[in-house]
Amino acid sequence: MNEFEWLSAEADDAARRIAGRLAQEQLDRFGPRGISDDTEEEFVQRITDTVFPLVRQQYYLSITQELNLFGFGKITQVLTRYDAATNALDRDGLIWSCDLADALGWNPADLAELCRREYLWETSEQWEIDRKNGAHDPKWTPKFTPMGVSVWHGPGSSDEHYGPDGMMRGPILKNWQDLYLIDTDRILMLMTHSPWAREFMTNAKPLLSHAFEQSGLADLFADVQTLRHSDGEMVETGESLADAFAEDRAGITEEEAARRAMRGPIADLEDPS
Repeated sequence: MNEFEWLSAEADDAARRIAGRLAQEQLDRFGPRGISDDTEEEFVQRITDTVFPLVRQQYYLSITQELNLFGFGKITQVLTRYDAATNALDRDGLIWSCDLADALGWNPADLAELCRREYLWETSEQWEIDRKNGAHDPKWTPKFTPMGVSVWHGPGSSDEHYGPDGMMRGPILKNWQDLYLIDTDRILMLMTHSPWAREFMTNAKPLLSHAFEQSGLADLFADVQTLRHSDGEMVETGESLADAFAEDRAGITEEEAARRAMRGPIADLEDPS
């Protein structure tokens, strides 16, 4: 497929079929559990209309692949980006927020709330960029894309949690959340917020330290002093930020650092060997 073919009228139909398939899969998943406000047809249409421009504008193809979440779980990438300039698949794509929650044992309502905050932040940032440029960037798409629906992320089905008067009240209402398609280049950031954040950072520190050095950032921060608390005040430690990062990779090769970063849960955080 070349860029001309992707921009053809037939590609519109293909993109809408891709979007419709993803929408139907989410209806099959959440229909029995609970969807709010929309009929099933409206639910499918709303997701289809949201996903369609993503597929068309960003050249996504319905090619799936399994991703390893640094040893803490696996997830299916549901769409893969196509690079029309090189006529090749990109490594990046999109994943569902609900799939990420399942893979990491993350409360899906909490993850959906994080996605909502990230979406609001990135859209406000883009709004400011557009304001300065005096025009909206038509090619910009968020890294966290809400589907504009409300689905039940709580235990069982939503029907089980209504009172005798047909109302649902209290904290359990937070289990009604939107669905998000997430760009895979946000997985690293999400791991630092996940239930496995502490274990992930313990595993990844040596590799991040090697990346810090190779990127040239170590030289930039060689004169930046680290601070510590002392009698209620912040005082310099005599150690630079570059020195602090160097400690994380001391005696650990890049190969070993890469292995540790992908090893997943460890029994004893005090013994990372």
